[in-house]
Amino acid sequence: MSTAILNQFIDQLAEAVAKKLENNNLQDAKTVKTEPEFMNKGQTADYLSVSRTTIDRWINNRNFPSTKVGGKYLYKREEVDRWVKENSK
Repeated sequence: MSTAILNQFIDQLAEAVAKKLENNNLQDAKTVKTEPEFMNKGQTADYLSVSRTTIDRWINNRNFPSTKVGGKYLYKREEVDRWVKENSK
């Protein structure tokens, strides 16, 4: 095989590998599940593996971090995580 043909083959192979890696990175980016910054009550209950009633009780009795927006409570994931850590026994 001549050097010119070999170099052309190597260039084409490198280009194909680069394209494949780029496509894989795009696919990976699409499949990464991003967690929402704010959750509703059902999402928060699922996240903490508790009932919605427990969330209500924590709001009323234990200063569970929540924000009321448009008549509905929202829960910031970061604040929920901090509250759980501070209130764990």
